[in-house]
Amino acid sequence: MSEANDRIGGVMGETSKTRRTVLALGAASIAFPTLGMAEPAGYRWPMEVDLIPHPTNPPGPIERVSVRLERRGPKLWLRYTIEGRVGEVETPAEAAPDRTDELWKHTCFEVFIQTDGGYREFNLAPSSRWASYRFTGYRQDMADADEIAVIEPLDLAADQIALEAEVELPDPVGLLALSTVIEATDGTITYWALAHPSPEPDFHNPAGFTLSLPAEPA
Repeated sequence: MSEANDRIGGVMGETSKTRRTVLALGAASIAFPTLGMAEPAGYRWPMEVDLIPHPTNPPGPIERVSVRLERRGPKLWLRYTIEGRVGEVETPAEAAPDRTDELWKHTCFEVFIQTDGGYREFNLAPSSRWASYRFTGYRQDMADADEIAVIEPLDLAADQIALEAEVELPDPVGLLALSTVIEATDGTITYWALAHPSPEPDFHNPAGFTLSLPAEPA
């Protein structure tokens, strides 16, 4: 999601006992953890995590959203899977794989990656269109990022839809946030993420960047 001021957007999480750099946003201060987080114990490749619905979500057709991910050299492979009444999910028609803004207004899969001097945001649409943005701080100085994404054709089944993509990683890589926007055919929109630290959906909130990406497997 990417309107820097009025969009609903992503999250940057915080791990305890880490040194933080505090950035000011108006009267409030937002704390970002420094890079160099420890690898999670007992992980396997690919990693798999579940996203949780925001507490304010209206009823919707999807029961579960999960993400598998794996570091592959300078890229990150992701597979998002949504499960439920997928026939009631609004998915845009396949289109040319062009960089496109405002994909987050409809069904969209997202990843946020902390790096030196801010973070990156990737929007991945079922149409194969994508976007990448860079920020210097919490919703600050949004601009197109150099890193690109490649999206595979959708994997469709009776009760699930899966989207696979590879995104170029910034250097260095810090904590990650994963999120999904699901639009139903009746226009209802629900928001899913690893964590929801804000009363309203906000995928840019620093407290939502909670996932440490292990080093590439040998």
